[in-house]
This record gives sequence, C-alpha cells and structure tokens, in this order.
Amino acid sequence: MSVTEQSREQVKAKLVKQSPLAAAIGVACWSIPIIILWITVFSIKSAIGPVMLVISGVLVGLAVRIHGRGYDRIFSVISLIAYLSVIAVALSSEVLISGTLSLSIYALLFALGSWSAAFIARKSIPFIDHKLFAEVYESGELAGYKKIKNHWLVVLPSTLIATSCLSFAGAVGAFAHQQYLFVEKQVEQEQHQAAKFRAKHIPTDDEFLATLSDKKAFSYAFAYYSGRHFDERGVYQGNFPQDTFKSETILRYLVEHKNEPRAQFILGRMLAFERGEALMAER
Repeated sequence: MSVTEQSREQVKAKLVKQSPLAAAIGVACWSIPIIILWITVFSIKSAIGPVMLVISGVLVGLAVRIHGRGYDRIFSVISLIAYLSVIAVALSSEVLISGTLSLSIYALLFALGSWSAAFIARKSIPFIDHKLFAEVYESGELAGYKKIKNHWLVVLPSTLIATSCLSFAGAVGAFAHQQYLFVEKQVEQEQHQAAKFRAKHIPTDDEFLATLSDKKAFSYAFAYYSGRHFDERGVYQGNFPQDTFKSETILRYLVEHKNEPRAQFILGRMLAFERGEALMAER
C-alpha cells in the first residue's frame, strides 16, 4: 500500500467515525450539569453568573467534539443549537441577568460563547490533508456516515428538543435541591433558636433561688411573666420563655423566704387577675 493510499484510509477512518446523532445526544446529556453549574455559580455570586455565557459555550463545544468526533460544519450547527437552548433555559430560570453589567458586555460574552461553541465542536483538518478529505467526501465511500440517522433533518431537531428538555429538567432539579437545602437550613436554625431559647430557663427550686439576689429573682419573675428579660440593672437581655407558673413560684419564694412586700403585692395582683379571667370564662 502506497503512502497516499495509507493516508486516504486514515482519513476515511476518521470521517467514518463522525456521528452527528451521537453529538446531539451527548451534548443534550451534558446540558444537565452545565445548567446546574450555571445555577450554582449564580446562587453563590450573581455578579459572575454572566461569565457562564462563555464557560457554557466552551463546555457545549467540548461535548459535541468528544461525542461527535466530527469535521463537518453540521457539528458547529449542533453546538450552536445546544448552546442557544441552554441560554434560553438560563434566561427563563433568571440566572443570566445580574443587573450589574451593560448590554454591550452581555453581547460580547454571548459572542465569545457562541464562537467557542462553534469552533471547539469541530475537529480541525490538517492543512496537508485538505485535498484527501475532499476526495474521500466526493468518492461516495461514506455511505455509513450518510445514513438517515445522521441527516441534518433528524439531528438538528433532535438536538433542539433533547437539549431544551434535559437542560430544563436539570434546572428544575437544581432549584428543587436548593429549595430543599434552604428549608433544611431554616429548620436547623429554628431548632437552634428554640434550643437556645429553652436554655434560658432557670431552676425554680428553693436551693437555686437562694443563690439569687432579690433584684435578680424579681427580674426572672418579670421575665417569665412578660416574655422579656431585663437584668437587675434594667438592661434588656432579649426575649424569654413565658411561664406564669414559674413566675408565681419565684414570687412565692420571695414572699415566704424573704418576706418581700413587693413580691406579695405583685403575686396578689397576678392571682386576682387570673381569678377574674376564670370568672369571665365561666360566664
């Protein structure tokens, strides 16, 4: 076999390996992680979200190049269709516009992304092999490659439909996951706040109350009654768990063990108010 014939066979082998349909399916599958990456980047810092216009173009081009292994212009068209589909999903998901860049910057990023998608998608033909590639194309030896499944009427609509659907599904999944994490974080914060709130409770047995000054005991009695805690100097310390029974317990202790007239007066008013409410409820 001559050098020319050997080179011709090598070129033919490369062209036969081309698969526009595989490129369409591959880039559609890649659109899921691409749109998830876009949403993630935007959620972390929306100002750098528009940079994904370029990054997604590069990734789309790589997906078409890896799965299609093609030299024809159709691979660039496949890549552009997939790229535009991802852009449309990103725009509808509101992860494209950050509100901090001018329209000209968006146009530039979009142009770079489109060029990257189209350029990377196709393998380049070595300059010395251009003539051989043209001869093989014109010879009719690529019947397998030219099957209906690789025809543009099948491949291009398939690219548009599959990429749009899968990237949209990826966006829905990403937003659902983010919502789940947000709710989970909210629940954890609420549980933490509730635990922190409950930790404010103090023992109301005689032994513990004996360690408190009268002013401090009064502050806790008021805190349990009103739900607002002021220390003995009158400085507000935040919300406090409301528990009328514990408030009355502290006041009774001050009356019985400290003979505190103010505690007796307050306790009497509280009990009278509670009896009045009970009588109103009976009517």
